[in-house]
Parts: sequence; structure tokens; C-alpha cells
Amino acid sequence: MKIKTLPASLIFLMLSVFLLKSVNLPIKASCVDSPVTEDLIRAGISTNDFSQLEYNQVSLTSKGSLELVDKSNNSLIAKSNSEEIFIIKIIGGKFAVYNSKNCIVQGVLGPIGAETKDNSPIGIVGVTRKGKPAYYQGEIEVVKAKKNKLSVVNVLSIEDYLRGVVPNELPPGFGLEALKAQAVAARNYAIRPRVKPYSQFDICDSEQCQVYFGYNTRHFASDRAIEETKGLTALYHGEVILAMYSSTAGGYTENYENAFSNAKNEALR
Repeated sequence: MKIKTLPASLIFLMLSVFLLKSVNLPIKASCVDSPVTEDLIRAGISTNDFSQLEYNQVSLTSKGSLELVDKSNNSLIAKSNSEEIFIIKIIGGKFAVYNSKNCIVQGVLGPIGAETKDNSPIGIVGVTRKGKPAYYQGEIEVVKAKKNKLSVVNVLSIEDYLRGVVPNELPPGFGLEALKAQAVAARNYAIRPRVKPYSQFDICDSEQCQVYFGYNTRHFASDRAIEETKGLTALYHGEVILAMYSSTAGGYTENYENAFSNAKNEALR
């Protein structure tokens, strides 16, 4: 991705209002080629109450034609009609797929990938976000987790991912320039989270990482902010900075090295 020049108003918001406050370093945006080469992100999807990232079974649906593929050999498992539900389980250490009436297949090595040819969003049945059914753009990948449980991973472009983050981290009513600042900070965090504790995905979807609620929570104002800052990241000495932020500080913040006193600080110096 190519880095563009930051508007002065955006720089002011990023440095003076509420973002990037925990890094005690001189930060500036640079008009240079981004060091980031990957444009996809793998987001782990939590259960309905955000308490877990593992499922006993996963049910998927779409208003478009949904295809399930065994990614161990790229073979087609099943293809749905509109709004048909597929149920995925682990039986005997391997994947099994059902529809509402029958077992379609057992003994699948997996992981199982779910996609729609017309880019219709994919729903996770029984999961809601902001009171709406949880739908996601891109691919849904169902992978093995511990003790015969499953993890759900949404694989999509970083820019589409941000469309499900920005309006949920900052109210759209705060205005376009504030949303632009949030888009840059969220893009930085997606590219460079402080820690990566997950083996199956890059980032989670809750406040433990940054809030990602998917397709049904997008907003036209934040979509515009993301588009107008497309590919834009904040750099320090040519490296993407760690853009940590929070929703509430009570008027007080702390230097990074005091809040996070460990060896990871050295990576920022």
C-alpha cells in the first residue's frame, strides 16, 4: 500500500485529541512507501457474549449462494441455496457438515472455507452484534481449536475490516475528521498489534484487541473516512507505529514505558 500525505487537521486530531497518546515518541506521518505488503487480515470472531473464541459447532448462512470448501485439498463440500444453513461440527477429530435435514459429509480434514461468489456477506447463526445478526464480508474459515472445538476466522481486506471497526470504536456523529483519525489509528493497530497471542488468526473482534462487529454495523460516514485515508498509516523512522488508543481516559494518560514496562518497549526505541 502506498502512503499518502496526511491533512493537517488529521495530524492535529491524531496528536492532540485522543489517539496515539500512549507512545512517548515524536510521531509524524511520512509520505513514503508503506513497509506493509499484506492487505488481508484474519479476524477471530467471538461468541455472542464475547466470552469465548471457540465454538462447539458453527452454523453459517448467506442470502447469496454459499460454497463450502475443504481447504486441505480445495475440494467443494457443498453449495447452498439462498439462506440455507450449514452446520459444522468436529466428530472424531475431523469435520462434519450438515444441513437442516441431513449429514452432508464426515471425515473432512479441513479447515473449511466458506465464500459467496457474488460477495454477499456470510452470517454466523445465533451471533448478534449491536442487536443485529452478525454478517461478515470476505471469507469465513472454520478451523480446529482445542478439545474438539472450533474457531471462526473472517479473512478479508484490511480496508473492509476497518469498515466494521471504525463506527464501533468512535461514534460516527463525532465528524469526518475525527473518523479519519480513528481510521488511521485502527489501521495501524490492525497492521501492528502489541501482541499476537492467537495461532489461528491475527486479531480478535472484542475490546481485548479492537472492536470489530462486521458488515451489519457499517456506517456511511466512517466508510467515507476510511476511503479518504485508504492505505494511510502513521510511521516513526519509516516503521508503522503501535497506535494504541482507548475510549475513556478520565482526562489522565501515562507514558508508554510506565504502563507497559517490559522488553517490548525496546522495539519502539
